[in-house]
Amino acid sequence: MKLLKQLGLGKFLLGGISYCGFVAYRLAHLFPQVVERVVIICFGVCMVYQEKDELFRNNNSLAVADILLPQTPDNM
Repeated sequence: MKLLKQLGLGKFLLGGISYCGFVAYRLAHLFPQVVERVVIICFGVCMVYQEKDELFRNNNSLAVADILLPQTPDNM
């Protein structure tokens, strides 16, 4: 946010596709004073519990971070 402030940007619209949807959603939560609107495309926030459970079961994990964040440098 410091960079955006230095560039003279006030409020702005934010968009994210897939994993960046998580990022956009989080930034909107952390900085509601500057994120005016969010456009989220192909994002899991709208998933129902059954879909989330299936996602975790299929990936042998308990958390979204286990699925989306690289666990080793080779996975980056």
